Amino acid sequence: MKYKGLVYKRIAAAVILAAIIIICVLLYISDPVNRPFYECPYYAYAGIYCPTCGFTRMAHSLLHLKIADAFHYHPIFALLAPPLAYLYLAATLNALLAKKVLPLPRFKFIYIILPLCILIAFTLLRNLIPSLAP
Repeated sequence: MKYKGLVYKRIAAAVILAAIIIICVLLYISDPVNRPFYECPYYAYAGIYCPTCGFTRMAHSLLHLKIADAFHYHPIFALLAPPLAYLYLAATLNALLAKKVLPLPRFKFIYIILPLCILIAFTLLRNLIPSLAP
């Protein structure tokens, strides 16, 4: 029975990895700066920037290795992208190969709360200080 769960984990990891690769390819070839995918409904109705405002442009810039542009569009996610990419890569490789290939940190509640608090504070500041707008 343990083998069946392992197969499901591998399939899930492979499907998620394939989806991320497809999204990255689409983000790489399209240009959300000059031709946005959609208008942010949060900004359109409320007139304020949401916590993820600028994320698509930041991801596009990171894929093109334009670090300064990525930092301009969303500095919080630009700083969090490398550790999050490592965590995802480590978890995926460990699941696909069914052994500990890359170490993962032990989960602590602060790993969720601290980034959320920083993101909320940044969202408030971004709407109060015009130079922080995406």
